[in-house]
Amino acid sequence: MITLMAPGKVLKVNALTLRTGSVRIEALGVKGRSMEECAPLVGDQHWTPVRWKDADDLGINPGQPVTLRVRLKQARLFGLEFE
Repeated sequence: MITLMAPGKVLKVNALTLRTGSVRIEALGVKGRSMEECAPLVGDQHWTPVRWKDADDLGINPGQPVTLRVRLKQARLFGLEFE
């Protein structure tokens, strides 16, 4: 888990997974941004936006604190970026 001041609303990841791997991210305490609602990221993802069931942003205002929980399954996470 990591808590930070999100400088933007859209979260992007730079990650690499094996064929059977995935990356999922949860924004703790933000409705609709749970781990289960996160669309898994698979393969070579170069600054790919994280998406949840019905949303493509973090659901918070820029500059607001957010705690992210990341689940890596046979994956490497190289960076997070906000837009």
